[in-house]
Amino acid sequence: MTDPSESREFDGVYVAHWEVTRFAVCEGRKFFGLFPRVHKYRPHLPAGFSLPHWPPEDPRGPGRCYRMRVRGRLGPAGRFGHRGVCSHELFIAEVLECNETDNPGPTW
Repeated sequence: MTDPSESREFDGVYVAHWEVTRFAVCEGRKFFGLFPRVHKYRPHLPAGFSLPHWPPEDPRGPGRCYRMRVRGRLGPAGRFGHRGVCSHELFIAEVLECNETDNPGPTW
């Protein structure tokens, strides 16, 4: 197990939503290998970075999803975001790739 405070690369889906913004990373499987294990982090984007096509015309609309590869570090474990859906905060130092997607995969 790596130290959560260490900087490393994360490959996942950034869900930009007015209520539940999160960065979802699939790592491993659960329930006898039937389902992906999804880790959800509350993201903090680096200063000066802006998402493509954001903000949307309707701020209370469905939001947008972005496949991203980032370099950053996790904060201490806890309950973050709307209703505590995220297990850590993800402090993103650098966005390596960012592409909007219509297929976010298992982000819950």
